[in-house]
Amino acid sequence: MLPLLLLVAPALATCEKFTTVLDLRAALDSGYYAWITLEKPAFFSAVTAARSAVVCLAEPLDPSTTARFYLQEALNGYLQGDEMATVLAFESALIAEPSFQLSPAMAPGRHPLQARLSAARIIPSSTPRDLSNPASGAVFVDGRKDTPAPTDRPFILQVVQDDGKVQGTWWVQTQDPTPWYPAARALQLTESRAQAAWPYAAAAVTATAASGILYGMAWTSRARFDDPDTACTDLEALRSQTNLFAGASGVMGMMALGAGVTAVVIRF
Repeated sequence: MLPLLLLVAPALATCEKFTTVLDLRAALDSGYYAWITLEKPAFFSAVTAARSAVVCLAEPLDPSTTARFYLQEALNGYLQGDEMATVLAFESALIAEPSFQLSPAMAPGRHPLQARLSAARIIPSSTPRDLSNPASGAVFVDGRKDTPAPTDRPFILQVVQDDGKVQGTWWVQTQDPTPWYPAARALQLTESRAQAAWPYAAAAVTATAASGILYGMAWTSRARFDDPDTACTDLEALRSQTNLFAGASGVMGMMALGAGVTAVVIRF
């Protein structure tokens, strides 16, 4: 559960426990019953419970339950006198489940909610938000994979791993920035940098080894130069040889340093 906590810390900051889709459905069932029995306080409590369940979800959300959640949001908007919120919530419900309909028990005959639903059916699509592909798994918007995220209405965003585990859940409001999650783009950039830095790192290691070998050869040559038993006729040659090996060792050391610095700069 740690990745979920890390990735959705803002959304889960007030969560006492992670929730399931069944928990959300229970809150929606309570709201439905409160609506048809005209119990406003109980309905508003159900709205609060459903919202809390959504932001704490640790399971993938299905389109049908998503549509029910937005239905409850539409009903809440209607009771609050917020016509735009009602229509946009209906739009979300229709996108999640295109066959969505209001039941007669909730809005019989020519109930004003039927007109709000009809208005939602003709709203043009908004410009989608830019969503990066996650480093692993897939992005789900309102219970559907690879669905464009809207800019004109709230939506539920989930990052779901290939094994079905939820990495993050957010209920994103219209004015909210797109939530952060590890994106494949960033991962690929890191990998490409590592690949580009590898030749320089290898060159640095090779140059370092060569510098050490040459330094050892210079030391050996110097030891022969200092040996009292060395013939005088060999001293000049040994001096030149020692200087050559020492100089070459220094050059290789500088090359190792330059290649190493270049590798670090490219990598990071």
